[in-house]
Amino acid sequence: MDNVRQKNTDSGCGALLWVIPALLPLLLILFFYVLRPWSWGLMDDLTILSSGTGIAGRFMKYFIDLVNWGVFRPTFVAHSAVFYTTFEHAPGLFYVLKWFEIMLMLGIWAWVVAGIRRSWAAGVFFSAIALSFHFLYDQFFFLSTQETLGLLFLGLSVKVFAGLLNASKRKSVLIPAMAGLFFLLCAFGAKETFVACGLAFGLALCVVGFGPGKDRRSLRAGLSITIVAIAYGIMLKIFVSKGYTGGYSFTAVQLLLANFSGWMRKDLINHLPWVVATGGVFVMTGGQARWREFSSDERFGLVLGALCYVFFLGILLPWNTTTYYAGPFGVFFAFFVAILLSRRLEKLHLKMNVLLIVCACALNLFVCTYALNREATYQYDTQNLWQWVKGNDDFQSAAKQALVACNAMEASVAIPGHADRWWALGLKSFKHTPTIEAARLNGSQYFVYSPRFGALDASGLEGWGTEFYSKYWQVYQKEAR
Repeated sequence: MDNVRQKNTDSGCGALLWVIPALLPLLLILFFYVLRPWSWGLMDDLTILSSGTGIAGRFMKYFIDLVNWGVFRPTFVAHSAVFYTTFEHAPGLFYVLKWFEIMLMLGIWAWVVAGIRRSWAAGVFFSAIALSFHFLYDQFFFLSTQETLGLLFLGLSVKVFAGLLNASKRKSVLIPAMAGLFFLLCAFGAKETFVACGLAFGLALCVVGFGPGKDRRSLRAGLSITIVAIAYGIMLKIFVSKGYTGGYSFTAVQLLLANFSGWMRKDLINHLPWVVATGGVFVMTGGQARWREFSSDERFGLVLGALCYVFFLGILLPWNTTTYYAGPFGVFFAFFVAILLSRRLEKLHLKMNVLLIVCACALNLFVCTYALNREATYQYDTQNLWQWVKGNDDFQSAAKQALVACNAMEASVAIPGHADRWWALGLKSFKHTPTIEAARLNGSQYFVYSPRFGALDASGLEGWGTEFYSKYWQVYQKEAR
């Protein structure tokens, strides 16, 4: 009896300690938000801020612009209309809001994991694994990304339908099912890529429905969700796809291979520590996993996590499998691993649990610090660049005459655009020019360069003087002959 009691105590202590690698990176980011000034980013922030005034006006203008561009994201547009209006003059507070949204999203998925495993510790374990994925941190630093919103509503939908799997057969499930379907459509409306997750979700429910016991309720729900996801995808292809999304295709073999290579070199490598840890835990707790050792709920979770990951990778292959696009991989991977390993962790000796937690802390802090240092430095350099532009009359004169080139596409519009919002300088957008040699040929007097958007050929600097220099932004002026 004493041995059993000691084992339960060790298991509880080990579970509680998993809060540390889950909480440390989140607190580190929040402290940096509070201690350092944060400004608007250089992606879509300017476009949204410039899309009308007020919540209703900004919603209509931005929604129509996106549809004309070939994008259908009503959930994200509604979110943007509310919060870009609320925080229009307080971007720093918007970053704190994004932090809370990511906390909420992780909390919802942890709630799903805890419900599937009947253990709160499994949810904490999930959060610790998710925060080891580098590209998930991009969600903290790019306000205009849609992945957090899509994951949030997808998680709510999964929670609702997972609850229906164990609901009483005599209880009406119509209202919860409609709520779950509404949340799923909200996820689709956050970003079109989540249609692939909807298809994965539907198929996972079908697998449960066809499994032992043949749960007809799960089968009906799975078939319904699958049909809705397919119909939504067809609607996007026929009525929305054009312009920005018109070139999306699975026939560009070279692009598919390049993006798959990018996934292997960056995403898969980031997963490797947990892949190794998973193998080690199974070796120490009795060997390979057996399908029959998992409950029907756990089987559903494992199939869902695997299918969401594979289908999401598939839909990203023709587009981009790295940067903020890849953020959901961290959640789907952690979802699968947490369900797979959490039961085994209960069998693991406390000392080995502590060793695993220490390694998880080191990994999460390293990944978080790397991302935070990069983005904090980028923010600092960008703000210094704006102040330099504000104080340089010659550069302003060149920008007003469209004689400034820049190797960053979004920044070519956002840098002068935000400067105009703040100081009414009357600058024109910079010419998006990949190389300094191209800037010379198109007659530009200044070249604004960032190493984040391509390498600079040092031989091309002949005849150009350095006017502004920082880690992430440099400005070169063409010398008079």
